[in-house]
Amino acid sequence: MADRVIVDASVAVAVLLEESGTEAARRLTRGWASARAELFVPSHFWIEVTNVLMRRRGGTAAAAVEGLIVLDGLGAQTVEPDRPVLLLAIGAMERFGLSAYDAVYLALAQSTEARLAQLDGRLAHAATETGIEVEPAGLGRLAEHHAPYAATVSGHPTWANSAVVGRHIAELRRQAMTQAADSLLSLGAPVADWDEMKEDSIRGATAEVLHPVSDLATAKQVYAALLGVPPQTDGSYYVGFEDEGQHIGLVPGGGPQGMTSPVAYWQVPDIEAKLAEVTAAGATVKDPAHDVGGGRLVATVTDPDGNVLGLLQDR
Repeated sequence: MADRVIVDASVAVAVLLEESGTEAARRLTRGWASARAELFVPSHFWIEVTNVLMRRRGGTAAAAVEGLIVLDGLGAQTVEPDRPVLLLAIGAMERFGLSAYDAVYLALAQSTEARLAQLDGRLAHAATETGIEVEPAGLGRLAEHHAPYAATVSGHPTWANSAVVGRHIAELRRQAMTQAADSLLSLGAPVADWDEMKEDSIRGATAEVLHPVSDLATAKQVYAALLGVPPQTDGSYYVGFEDEGQHIGLVPGGGPQGMTSPVAYWQVPDIEAKLAEVTAAGATVKDPAHDVGGGRLVATVTDPDGNVLGLLQDR
């Protein structure tokens, strides 16, 4: 897996300004360069950094631009937070009392399975509670300060079970489908294509069944013999088989989600909309949608009897 790091503005500011966290921040940047880590920042990172530089580095435009040029040299990729990331961020704001800016850093790290580089004690705590690796450890905020927000709940975000949010997401989905239909019609496609698109967006298909295993090497041999094909994905943390359009996955120890029995995942075009639909129908969110790499989003829900059902979306 690629070595990914989400860089918080507090680290960038410490790199540029002489303060107590500067040595640690600069040590991090040297380590990233040596490891050829992939660095990512949300688009508002540049606004946060510019704000601090204009206020604390002499307040001149020239000084601020010089600082931005230095940060450009880190080679970080700027990410525009999309709707799934914003939904994760809203959940983090509610659970940990983060500002929207900080919550997006957390959501990006969560959705890309990246480490989070920060000098913010509140953000570090939230990341640790979410299972995200932070670096460096044990440092409080040394840069820009955000007014604290009161945390309201712990656990899963309340929007996941909100009928109002569900209707909103369904409407966004309808608008997107309408735009797609207009594009088809403008290209001269028959109306039947639009009807088929609508049906495909609703129905989905079973794409994967994941099996928790205690002995991955032995299980791999058993499933290879059963299916008559070698695994297409063969790693120490996951083994996957493809057979006539069906994907069978073997997850040692049940994976981070702690599976104790097989879980079927249905492929859907819009995972947030489908989550809203099934929760409105009576299901309960177990694991909110999150990125597991390669642009794939997954989520799980439980039906009224406690059975676990999976959803996945490939972007």
